[in-house]
Amino acid sequence: MDSYWSQRAKTFWLRDGDSNTKFFHAAVNIRRQKNHISTLYDSKGKQHSTPTELGNLACSYFQDLFTTLPGEIQAVTDTLDCKISQLDNEKLTTPLSREELCTALFQMHKDKAPGPDGFNHGFYKRFWEVCGKDILSSCNSWIEAGELPPHINDVVIALIPKCPNPSSMKELRPIALCNVIYKILSKALANRLKPLLQKKWVSWMMMFITSVHFQVLLNGNRVGSIVPGRGLRQGDPLSPYLFILGMEGLSSHIHKAERLGNMHGIQICRGAPKLHHLMFADDVFLFSQASEKEPNGVATILKTFEVASGQAINYDKSEVFLNRHAPPTNIMLSNTLHVQKCMTTGKYLGLPSMIGRNKNKLFRFIKERIWKKLQSWSHKLLSKAGKETPIKAVLQALPSYAMSVFMIPNRTIDEIEKLLNAFWWGANSNKHKGIKWMRWERLAISKLEGGLGFKNLSAFNLAMLAKYYPEDSFLNASLGHNPSYTWKSLWSTQHLLKNGIHWRLGNGNTIPIWGDCIHPHDPSNSQAFKVSDLMSNDKNGWNDVLINSLLDKDSSNRILNIPILNPCIVNPISSVRTPMLISTHLHLKTETLNVS
Repeated sequence: MDSYWSQRAKTFWLRDGDSNTKFFHAAVNIRRQKNHISTLYDSKGKQHSTPTELGNLACSYFQDLFTTLPGEIQAVTDTLDCKISQLDNEKLTTPLSREELCTALFQMHKDKAPGPDGFNHGFYKRFWEVCGKDILSSCNSWIEAGELPPHINDVVIALIPKCPNPSSMKELRPIALCNVIYKILSKALANRLKPLLQKKWVSWMMMFITSVHFQVLLNGNRVGSIVPGRGLRQGDPLSPYLFILGMEGLSSHIHKAERLGNMHGIQICRGAPKLHHLMFADDVFLFSQASEKEPNGVATILKTFEVASGQAINYDKSEVFLNRHAPPTNIMLSNTLHVQKCMTTGKYLGLPSMIGRNKNKLFRFIKERIWKKLQSWSHKLLSKAGKETPIKAVLQALPSYAMSVFMIPNRTIDEIEKLLNAFWWGANSNKHKGIKWMRWERLAISKLEGGLGFKNLSAFNLAMLAKYYPEDSFLNASLGHNPSYTWKSLWSTQHLLKNGIHWRLGNGNTIPIWGDCIHPHDPSNSQAFKVSDLMSNDKNGWNDVLINSLLDKDSSNRILNIPILNPCIVNPISSVRTPMLISTHLHLKTETLNVS
């Protein structure tokens, strides 16, 4: 029963510990309430509330979305170059092996939602030794015949709200729940595509795409019957790779427009190549000049790509950002592209793309994400050991991505740590705030030292940024004039690296004596000595007399105690005792503990 309710609750962070099913029951109820859809409005503003009306609205929406539009694809395909060799094609079209299918299966989480047949990934993993041979035989026979049997490629579309209380179909994220046996075959072919397309392989892809049959999962009930004429499914292992292949057509079409002078892009700095577009997953940045002609060229490119690929651009989520020096007449750019004008570039890949003055407001989204997670958990249903797991595995992992790029403001970190401390000591969102028997700083030390092993987020932030520059070139970098917030965040860890690394001396020809890890203080009358100048003639030891004459007693003793490895090797930099990220994190935690 614990396994059943953990699957329903989707608590993938929970591995061992609490077996109290009350927690799973509560998580399932919260998920059900959050995902329940009571009312939706169609494109004309008409309200739909009954199950029948909601089902008809969902089916009509997806039927229109997946209906093929007439068009010519040659305008895009003519811009593509042949990049797959005959040898690559032969590798793509060889018969599948049992190892390929096994690898594909075990790359998927065992408790992910099953497809229409009801069998989840865990079932196939558990009984792979029994059914693996039959699955291999069936898959090879299907691709040899070029046709899938009925219902193998049936799909249920689960609707996940993108925001609280969604009011239209556009505010629901469709996730395709495919049969696992189909996903095994699909992912095996996707794995072949990763490192590298012959007509035979393309026919296999068309077999998967054209045999789809959709049903919509609405409040737990399946409604409708949709046979799509275009589009890909989010949830199909093949879809990301096929999408990338399609986006290659858009990229080639943009390059052609640039060669014809219809699109000019922008220059980041003098002498830099022009930038026309950036792509990541399904996000695209297009850069163009603010002229009267260029918006029409961009609109033509997008329309041609839509018709050729069958991929529909979501103009409701698209925005145009104008340079502050752009003339006011360029509002026509927004009108021509049918997108709204925005004052900032917002987030890209989950992080702010522009940094303003109010850093706390900018990074408040991290605190809000943690707060939302806490609201979905009830502290009364978790023991202390049960709370430790989500704090370490989920809550403290949420800021890691942002911390690897930016220095998060201290105020934001303090607010996050207060939330974690309150959750640990039993506070809830109502009147009871709990008694905090110990400060977070005392909890955020190792268990060997009397703490609970939670992260000191400030120290962890510095360690995450310091990992970008483990080499000596960063040690001498200056902050510069008018630096960006990203560079200031990285540069702030320079002192940490200087304290956490040392030279492993070889011949000493490249290491300066002054202003570095050997002797950080640079006298005003110093000469540009190298460490090799302080060594004996045979380079196997130190010149004691010279060192004692140049430096004070403490500095001399410190240098004389540095071992010389081999005079024939170059001087590598290494971290002290432990890998850099661990070393710097522990070093900072120790400093914080000593200060407090």
